[in-house]
Amino acid sequence: MPTRLRRSRLYAAWSARRSAVRTGWPFFLAVALFGLYSATLLPGVGAGDTAEFQRVGPTLGLAHSTGYPLYSLLGWLWSHILPLGTPAWRMNLLSALLAALALGLLPTLAQRLGASAGAALLATVAFGLTLVLWQEATHAEIYALAVLLEVVWLSVLLAWRAERAPLWLVGLSSGMMATHHRTSVLLLPFGLAFVLLSRRPPLRAWLLACAAGLLPLALYAYVPWRAAPWQDGWATLRDYLSGAAGKGWFSLARLAQAGWRRPWDVFAALVWREWTPPGVLLALVGALWLWRRDRAAALLLSGAFVLVFGFCCAYFVPDLAPFLLAGQVIVALWLALGMTALLAQLRARWRMITQVALLLLPLWLLVWHWGPLRTANSGAAEQWARQALSAPLDAGALVLGDGYHIESLRYLQAVEGARPDLEYGFNVDGALIEAALSQGRSVYVLEPHPELGRQQQPVGVLWQVRAAPLMTDTPQQIDWADGIRLAGSSIMPQRSAPGDRVLLVLEWHALAQPQHDYVRFVHLVGPDGHVWGQADAPPAGGSTALWQPGQTVFDLAAPLLEAQAPPGQYTVVVGWYQYPPLQPLLVARSAQDQAQIGTLTVR
Repeated sequence: MPTRLRRSRLYAAWSARRSAVRTGWPFFLAVALFGLYSATLLPGVGAGDTAEFQRVGPTLGLAHSTGYPLYSLLGWLWSHILPLGTPAWRMNLLSALLAALALGLLPTLAQRLGASAGAALLATVAFGLTLVLWQEATHAEIYALAVLLEVVWLSVLLAWRAERAPLWLVGLSSGMMATHHRTSVLLLPFGLAFVLLSRRPPLRAWLLACAAGLLPLALYAYVPWRAAPWQDGWATLRDYLSGAAGKGWFSLARLAQAGWRRPWDVFAALVWREWTPPGVLLALVGALWLWRRDRAAALLLSGAFVLVFGFCCAYFVPDLAPFLLAGQVIVALWLALGMTALLAQLRARWRMITQVALLLLPLWLLVWHWGPLRTANSGAAEQWARQALSAPLDAGALVLGDGYHIESLRYLQAVEGARPDLEYGFNVDGALIEAALSQGRSVYVLEPHPELGRQQQPVGVLWQVRAAPLMTDTPQQIDWADGIRLAGSSIMPQRSAPGDRVLLVLEWHALAQPQHDYVRFVHLVGPDGHVWGQADAPPAGGSTALWQPGQTVFDLAAPLLEAQAPPGQYTVVVGWYQYPPLQPLLVARSAQDQAQIGTLTVR
């Protein structure tokens, strides 16, 4: 064989192998990120929405609005075909898989927009290591699926423009995305603009696309199908589709009142901090570069980002970060384009140096976010829930509290069969408690509520509400500056052991309206002078600055005696301080910032 022909064949084989490796990089990246997410996964039961989705998936239950039927059905299928771990862990792992699939598709999408292969991979890794996506990929939530559906939708749009996909597939992916999460509807107008700017499809193609887009609405039949027997399924569906649950969080008037500070705060917290300043600047370069090369795609991405970002500015929900994930996908694409544009302007030597420097961005995100993520996925929620149900709770009791903690208990009941006799509620309703007590049922709450006017005592990590009225047994008359007086107190029990909670009932009188908000502290001081237990919190009666002259406020505190607390006679002291300056409030006509209110014996 001639030497030249042999060299030509060797080069062709090497080129084919290198092309295959390049094509396979997104797959290897998805596998690597799936491994990272699996290694940092929430180990078991979560709290709040996470615990709810961990319960809904294995049991085909009904989640909060909008019901998320696609995710619920996928969760049921996944949790029943995977023979590993607990149902909660499987649902967490499903998020890791969905996020990894989305990130595996993202480099190809970025390349179709004009990014180089290396820049697309680097931007994808950076996106995968942002704290918001990393968190959503490690516990049961619906946002990893939302990201996957958005990436698929964008990919189908570009494939349609390249005449590699029919328009009805664009409609179907649009319907699937919008049906899963309502914020995805904000992307659809700019998808329509992209289609019109690309080319004008015939009427038949439009009709097929609209029909395919409406087809996923059939998934909402899940809501009346899986509604509880005591629910009106169709009324629940109407309520879900109307968006009534989220209307209280969305407020254009509040946004107008906040002015420019609200958009800046959202941008600083959810974009600037997530991507770091160099990442944001490169994304801006990429957005401008796309406007010069591809006006239709630039309008699609820029318009969608602005609309999603604007919605987030007017949506005053506490956990806002996941709602901007639709925009974060776009930032990742801009980042890939920005890296490509930057490297294209450099000579070979400086290009190599810059590529090495750009590698620092995902490395920095990995190091920066590792600690907070491991802390968030500590398993503390499951530990609390199991501890709560391990306490000797009376049969048939009513347990009331916030949804964040109650959902963890509901998972243990519905999936693991723990304490099926208990009834759970999300609101500490005084009338409901009075009715339960009058029927002889026991009532437990997650934290003390002095406003109920009933005696309460700790039972494990919960508090049992008693029928007896709340009162103190030891008169006091200790005045602090700023018009605060302690009029009475109770310490229960008088004899305790290390690891016990000591219950204190404090009766405060407002001699005048306090000028500041104060934090109340209680210290359990041992015979060695060391504080072996303390409880710092605002008073249960609310902000002290709102107290009115003559008002009486009952307060409950339950400091925990440390396990190493030595036996002996302990002194119980109380006091006040301002937070955050930590300025102590002095006892009237004294230089002391605390007062002794009694003693207790530690066995």
